[in-house]
Amino acid sequence: MMKSISWILLVCLRSLIGCPQKQEIEKLVSELQDQDKNIRYNAARALGLIGEGAVSAVPALMQALQDQDWGVRNNAALALG
Repeated sequence: MMKSISWILLVCLRSLIGCPQKQEIEKLVSELQDQDKNIRYNAARALGLIGEGAVSAVPALMQALQDQDWGVRNNAALALG
């Protein structure tokens, strides 16, 4: 899990300087389907921090609104604005 959190932090930092990569967004989208709720939670949060640069993640975030975990649903809703 620590590796995933470190990776998510790197993506967030890159988004702050305006350069999220398509592959990074795709990885976060795939992590929204992970079995570990903490990874799903952090992926939704990271996509929200990326903001408009993660527009391709909208369908996956909409699906995450149905997640079994409240925290994941909350972060997905926040990411969608």
